Amino acid sequence: MRRLFKTFSITFGGLTLWLIILITISGCDIPRDNPFDPKAYNYGIQNPIEPELPVLQITSFHSLQWFPFEDIYSMEILVSGASAETADSADLVYTDTVFFALNRSGSIWRQSLESSDFASENLFDLIGVQLYAYLYYGTNIVVATEGACLYRIIEDIPETVRPTGGELAPPAPELQWEPAEALFNFTYTLKINHYAASGFITEVAAIENIPRDSTSYQYSDSLAAGSYYWTIAIVDIYNNISRSREAAFTVAP
Repeated sequence: MRRLFKTFSITFGGLTLWLIILITISGCDIPRDNPFDPKAYNYGIQNPIEPELPVLQITSFHSLQWFPFEDIYSMEILVSGASAETADSADLVYTDTVFFALNRSGSIWRQSLESSDFASENLFDLIGVQLYAYLYYGTNIVVATEGACLYRIIEDIPETVRPTGGELAPPAPELQWEPAEALFNFTYTLKINHYAASGFITEVAAIENIPRDSTSYQYSDSLAAGSYYWTIAIVDIYNNISRSREAAFTVAP
């Protein structure tokens, strides 16, 4: 892997912005007329000074919801790293003229985008397309991340078996699901949430890295009496996720 850097000076009404760009040559096959591509005709002079740059991660999330009864697809954007913490704002760069504002969440920046956000684009059409994030510091510094791609959208949805439909379950329930048939490496992530009468939802447990050949999980702690729902999700090595519908159950007093 080879990294190249370029510094741009851009003037808007007398205000000069400095843009530092880091390029990683790998992965996505992008057009050779892209100014971020070292092999493009319009790529500039290399800068030997390597800044500490934030990291852009792009993943997909697929789930089924009850109302309306349909599939939901989204592209999840996350920018992290020490330098991301001090940025004043951040954008995902889709094209030269289309930017999506990212939201600060603690020390990271994130956003969730659906197909409708891209006008005529379908999220599946964005697989393999290289995107960037711009982070803004003060009034005259802009830093671009390395390019990142959406690698996969998981179509298969795991299906819960029991408990479901609000049925009674013991305080330490065994949670069962149908096996997924995906052809790539993955693990399961199981989550249990408590649903209070007030409508407040609290995550009780999140069990990750359950082996792909598993079809059940024995919860080892004891749940308090109340209403709960659980989900089971496929998670691939790129952290793309496909999650089941919520399955409700009740623990009696």
